[in-house]
Amino acid sequence: MTVMKLFFVALTIRFFLVASSLLADDSISEILTHATVSGDVRYQYIIKDNDVVGGDAKGSAIGGNLGIQTTSFYGFSLGAMAYTTNRVTGSDNPFIVESKKLTNTHLLDGNSSYTIVGQAYIQYKNKDSTLKMGRQYLDTPFIGADYSRIIPNLFEAYIFTNSTINDTKITLGHVAKMAGWDSLSGDITKFVPMTQAAGITFSQNGVAQYNRGVSLASIIYSGIVGTVLEAWYYKAHDLVDIYYIEGMHTTKIDSLGLKFAAQYWHIDSCSKYDQWASGTEDEQINYSVYGIMSEVNMYDTSIIVAYHDMNMRKNLPAIHGIWGSYPEYVFAQESFVTNYNISGVNAIKVGIIYNSDFGEFGAHYVIFNSHDEALENSQNVLDLIYSHKIKSFKNLEVSLVYESARVNSDSDANKDYDFYKASLTYTF
Repeated sequence: MTVMKLFFVALTIRFFLVASSLLADDSISEILTHATVSGDVRYQYIIKDNDVVGGDAKGSAIGGNLGIQTTSFYGFSLGAMAYTTNRVTGSDNPFIVESKKLTNTHLLDGNSSYTIVGQAYIQYKNKDSTLKMGRQYLDTPFIGADYSRIIPNLFEAYIFTNSTINDTKITLGHVAKMAGWDSLSGDITKFVPMTQAAGITFSQNGVAQYNRGVSLASIIYSGIVGTVLEAWYYKAHDLVDIYYIEGMHTTKIDSLGLKFAAQYWHIDSCSKYDQWASGTEDEQINYSVYGIMSEVNMYDTSIIVAYHDMNMRKNLPAIHGIWGSYPEYVFAQESFVTNYNISGVNAIKVGIIYNSDFGEFGAHYVIFNSHDEALENSQNVLDLIYSHKIKSFKNLEVSLVYESARVNSDSDANKDYDFYKASLTYTF
């Protein structure tokens, strides 16, 4: 048993000892009476028209989540949340492509309904510090929920945060396992080691799974007016070291709002990951990415321009995105660089967002250009997005997405597609 697990067990025992001491005066009953219950109900319908023969898909599912968190006593609280997704229309056949039916993991696990206890944690909190241990929801630059489907990515982790220093938040943690639709493990319904979730199995180049998880540390500083600076370090044991920095500044001149941001990250792979990815330790999977972004806001309209460049020239696996987070400023709503099968790109995005009483309207155009001359292609993606929180139903939100992707190469014409998604979410 690891030190982290021993620490978790010790705190859990302490939690129940304190709870037992309070039982005599009915404090436990009072704590449960004042517990917070929350959740949402989601319905999604997806259509994907793909140029691949038999690759078209459509289907729908309904599900959501239901959770409870106790009130704090002596700084301790408990929380749990169950998630479910259930097929309404689409294929009954898991992992088999059926024309005109939703396939793979767009909404379900191979189109099969499933339920998972996605969160189950113990939390200790005092004035400046919080320690959360167990299954939980995470949102970090390289490990995150990616909550664009009915069930998000979820993680088994130990996360400590502290804000004792003015305007500064420090995070230390270790993420052991992951479940969710970004997992490459083959079974998104189970929590599997982070290495396995990254797709590393015995099946490639004879390399075994190394299941030591991902340790992380970060510092976020907001002591400069209008500015947020952050730095992250991830140690994916036996895989890669990830270094990420970002700065963002917002200001306002009369009615004109301005935002500027820059990001940079570098990834160093170790020999075990190189051997798994390429079959040789001499072919390292090391690369850097930098990006810039600007946004202008006037009245109810925002104009966004962003650019990023990845200096990885070989068509080898990229690590960012495999644990559910996509930190780059240039991204498309449903199309990812990994789907485009290229490791090195420069990309540009131009977008406009308009807010009104009738909802938020957005249009974004993204161009991915490959550094790999052997691919001889680029990909253009158009996103049209509408979302609206219906005032007559305080917690009801509707979202509509259309995406068109076109590859500028005859050999890759079968990667062209049109994607439609309608979502309805009620939160309570």
